Amino acid sequence: MTHLTQPKAYMQGEKTSVRRINVDDPQDFEQAVQVMIASFSIMPTWSKLYRYDRDPRARAKVLYYLRAIAQVGEIWATEGPDGMIESVIGFNPPGKVYSDATTTTADNDAFLVTLGEDRAEPRPGRVTFESAEHDLDYVLRSSWNITLIGTLPESAGKGLGRTLVRLVLDRADREGEGVWVPTTYAERKRFYEKMGFVLVETVELTNDLGDPASEFILYRPPVVHA
Repeated sequence: MTHLTQPKAYMQGEKTSVRRINVDDPQDFEQAVQVMIASFSIMPTWSKLYRYDRDPRARAKVLYYLRAIAQVGEIWATEGPDGMIESVIGFNPPGKVYSDATTTTADNDAFLVTLGEDRAEPRPGRVTFESAEHDLDYVLRSSWNITLIGTLPESAGKGLGRTLVRLVLDRADREGEGVWVPTTYAERKRFYEKMGFVLVETVELTNDLGDPASEFILYRPPVVHA
């Protein structure tokens, strides 16, 4: 696992703290899993795939991502005053991709099994927008990547996601590097754009159930200090 310099925890106001998930602690890791399952289960582009928060498909997909990020990057979370995790983010530094983790093949196979007869072979993606300013290959190769982010539905609207994205941006800024993130959620796209991200590519594709979706690749370029 990559160990990078970052304070273990800091305070966000008086009620919310931000800390790194201890991926070697099963209870801590499970809290992160539960937050992501709850978050996925209500998102418009995921809710048909994950019908409710106890759906085994949702758990299998979340484990696929989080186990991989635990190997190649970091998982951070916000905590409420009761010590319970409310929001989670997983990210990795330039040169590290979650698909390189040793767990990805087995975990993806386990996820596909949960789909059963609902599984459909995804169609090849069709690019409908390409940035003239930013080269996608360069962005993917040289930037930090936010792989997933999620907040408990009951904790939405408190700025927790923004706090966690800001953590990654601050890390990248110290290194003079950019940050990229994929999303299939139009509202999330607008959220990132308000934080300084720009659209690099849009791809029309299908998910594992054969449903159409638009994937947006967004990029926050390195901050140039005068």
